[in-house]
Amino acid sequence: MRNFAPQSKQFDEREITRDQRDFSGGMISDLHPSNIPQNAVADLENYIAFPDRLETRKGSQLFTATTLPTIATGYSWTKATNIITKTVGTDFTASDVGRYIIHDSGLHERIITYTDATHVVVDSSTAVAASTAGKIRGRICSMAQHPSLGTICIHLGGRLYTAPNTMAAWTRAFCCSTQDLPESLSTLWFYDNFIFIFTASGIFKADLSLSPILYYQINSACPSTLIT
Repeated sequence: MRNFAPQSKQFDEREITRDQRDFSGGMISDLHPSNIPQNAVADLENYIAFPDRLETRKGSQLFTATTLPTIATGYSWTKATNIITKTVGTDFTASDVGRYIIHDSGLHERIITYTDATHVVVDSSTAVAASTAGKIRGRICSMAQHPSLGTICIHLGGRLYTAPNTMAAWTRAFCCSTQDLPESLSTLWFYDNFIFIFTASGIFKADLSLSPILYYQINSACPSTLIT
């Protein structure tokens, strides 16, 4: 039997390096404390157990500060409740429904209703200051990374963009067929150096090893009704 002696967390942390050198048992959280082996620890927080030591968790790191490409820029607008009123910039259209407003503060809000050329309704009533450099971007329809080339591909709105694995910058790929990508959810699939984009409007294909990258539709629309 061990005598119970309450002690502080700081004291316990000092005891880790003083009394325990073997952590090969890792972390065990599903046993009673009395049954945990001498080479294991329980309920680690912000520590990683290695066979011979504990290391603090390094935390999270920003991968990239590169912003998503936009469809239109140069807007000035104000917001009242969830209504955006444009004073400068390209007129709103019904096609903007599903796209995103980007305020000067960086806040993104999805457009849910088109009212007229100068008014749209967004999905949030969060108060935000007026913008003088507002932007609009498309919805993210799909995004994936090529397993060997490392190229990151994103179907954003009705456009295809690529970026290196560092995501330092986005490069737009251009359509060279009559039918362009729709603004709807899609699936990306890679084979060799090619990317295939499966959409409700058909399948599109591009060679990611070429520059510039051009994509085109390779077949008719995918079936949208069940086969009986």
